[in-house]
Amino acid sequence: MSDPTIPPSPGAADTAHSRRRAEQAAALARQMDAHVGSRIRERRLELGLTQQDLSAALAISYQQVQKYETGNNRVSAGKLYAIARALDVTPDYFFEYFVGAAEPPAPPVSRDALALARACDAVANDRVRENLTQLIRALSQTWPPEQRGQTDQADQAEDQGDQTGG
Repeated sequence: MSDPTIPPSPGAADTAHSRRRAEQAAALARQMDAHVGSRIRERRLELGLTQQDLSAALAISYQQVQKYETGNNRVSAGKLYAIARALDVTPDYFFEYFVGAAEPPAPPVSRDALALARACDAVANDRVRENLTQLIRALSQTWPPEQRGQTDQADQAEDQGDQTGG
């Protein structure tokens, strides 16, 4: 047991400091892995590709694509380059918007949001596209957040009643 009256050796403080720095670096690396994975997923969905489509282009399993997208497996530099080519972006695309340990990463974009964005971008008329955007904004303000899912459940129940004759 150590004597509390004797100060710790300088080496002990250095070791604790080094350990803390290593832990911070590892945490930052995990955040980066998750960010890169979310950017892979986001771009894949923007292009309308499935995990199977991307895995075929990369000659890897779709499970490996899942692991990359969740950040569970780290993407090597060579594989990141191949992914960038398959997704028609430059490798720096995957690092855009990384804020590090200061802020949590942005929530992932839903498939519906991406589909809506693609459909809206496909509208050639600027005025119509702006009107659609305003309509969607107005609709999003219609229900309080806690009630937004309830309409879908009520519609499904009503549809089932129609099918059963009720």
